[in-house]
Amino acid sequence: MTIIKTEDYTGYSESSIDDAITDALEKAGKHRRVEVIETRSSQQGENQCQYQVTLTTQDD
Repeated sequence: MTIIKTEDYTGYSESSIDDAITDALEKAGKHRRVEVIETRSSQQGENQCQYQVTLTTQDD
């Protein structure tokens, strides 16, 4: 029986979704498999946005 370890990481950015993904990947480190499970954004002012990405990692 194989046991798979999973863990979730969330990244944030005020620039872009891509930067939020990069932030989450830097927090996660290296893993065999990574899946983006959620993306969000919110507008906090006329020209201010907050981007958030949650990803899950999976390792044997």
